[in-house]
Amino acid sequence: MVEVVGSRACPADLVPAASDTVNFRSAVFHDRVRFRGRQLDVDLIDFGNAVFSGGTVDFRNAVFSDGTLVDFSGVVFSDGTVNFNSVVFSGGIVDFAGASGSAPAGLVSLGTSSTALPNGLLLPSAWRQEGT
Repeated sequence: MVEVVGSRACPADLVPAASDTVNFRSAVFHDRVRFRGRQLDVDLIDFGNAVFSGGTVDFRNAVFSDGTLVDFSGVVFSDGTVNFNSVVFSGGIVDFAGASGSAPAGLVSLGTSSTALPNGLLLPSAWRQEGT
């Protein structure tokens, strides 16, 4: 299991060239991690079964590009702040369908019954109801 601790930014080499995979499967995120403003255009970013249990994980202004699968299946958002405000969905699939806990900031407003989700963004039905 990977444990992400301490205050750290997402370094340039953390998101590799296209056709690669970034693996955070079963990671535990507490404290501060920043993906803010990153162009996320790899084949797979795997957060499956990760736990966000405190601190701040910042995806503000990140761009999820065409062809990228970002997998949040089995993820638990239990505490802290996970921020997806001003994220750009420009293709690919960002799958939160199997996630649980409180919806990250910036996603609930996308999931209201009066607002269509961006193509490729999958949210759990409970999060869509929170935003209504």
